[in-house]
Amino acid sequence: MPSSVCFLITGLDYGGAEIQVINLAEKLKRKNWTVNVISMTIPNGSLVNRLTLSDIKVASLNMRRGVPDIRAFYKLHRIIKSWNPDIVHSHMFHANLFGRIGRIFCHVPVFISTIHNIYEGNDYEHHHGDQWIYLAYRITNWLCDYTTIISQTAMEHYLQKKAVPRRNFQHVPNGIDVNGFYPDINSHNILKEKYNLKDQFIWLAVGRIEEQKDYPTLLKAFREVANKKPEATLMVVGDGTLKDQMITLTDGENLGKAVRWLGKRENVPELMNMADAYVMSSRWEGMPMVLLEAAASGLPIVATDVGGNREIVVKGKTGYLVSPDNAEQLENAMLSMMTLPPRERHRWGSEGRQYVEAKYGIDKVVEEWINLYCNLFQQRLGK
Repeated sequence: MPSSVCFLITGLDYGGAEIQVINLAEKLKRKNWTVNVISMTIPNGSLVNRLTLSDIKVASLNMRRGVPDIRAFYKLHRIIKSWNPDIVHSHMFHANLFGRIGRIFCHVPVFISTIHNIYEGNDYEHHHGDQWIYLAYRITNWLCDYTTIISQTAMEHYLQKKAVPRRNFQHVPNGIDVNGFYPDINSHNILKEKYNLKDQFIWLAVGRIEEQKDYPTLLKAFREVANKKPEATLMVVGDGTLKDQMITLTDGENLGKAVRWLGKRENVPELMNMADAYVMSSRWEGMPMVLLEAAASGLPIVATDVGGNREIVVKGKTGYLVSPDNAEQLENAMLSMMTLPPRERHRWGSEGRQYVEAKYGIDKVVEEWINLYCNLFQQRLGK
């Protein structure tokens, strides 16, 4: 039976895929697996420290984003040979492709790739019209024993594109440790007073400030929400290449006091506990960890109906789903949420937490991974 796994990931920073890998690594370690992590780019120091505290080794290939480096294959070979894992499990497109090609140069008993988004990139229009990513998966599938994907909707998309054969393809969702997120009305009120937002209705959005998250549509919708509901405040957590542009747009919409750009934060559970509702305006998604976290925090949600969002938000029961790129629908859903009686919003939040705990609890997902690892390892031994 396998007892060691090495995760290969494009980068190690505060993103949904990265946090999912860290959570999975820590859970496997507690089950006495030997777990190591390789980041293609230089990893975030605090996340390295977190893994190191769990006795999980982290190595970096020290690659620069957007700069191919053939020497990295030698580094990968050297690390894999030293650690000698039973399973190598890659995450996100660049690591998936790099790891598959790298397998040519080093022995790996079982290699698994996980796709984390319905469109794996930052350019929606480019990936909507360009087939090279699907082709890259298609021509390297022979180097991979199995491919998984985090949402059922995304899986159907990749099957339609013939990127991965159905026989070697499976949906394994993201998992959430709900114990790290909790609704607490006393803390909610204390935090609101701490941030001088006692009388405000706080909308929270967390995510990289990039095209995918479509903050222009959110700001356009929120401008109308704030005009009709002056108590509305939008707090945005995250950083990205479009941050300065979004701050300028905020000022142009005369939303300077109503919108707070908080940058990267490590106290997201605290901010979720302070918020009254969660909003996501993304143009595309896989299965966003942040929606799982919002639901686990007991927040009712307004989100765009893209990717795996509908697998997290139960429309009319735990939140609202709207069409992407539609500020009017987003505005109406946000206003509807704000006009719900507080008791009803709390009920939606409570049902959302129960739903994700039952369906996406991290322990359940980890057991699914262990079963898959063991089955694939036994199949390889039998060949």
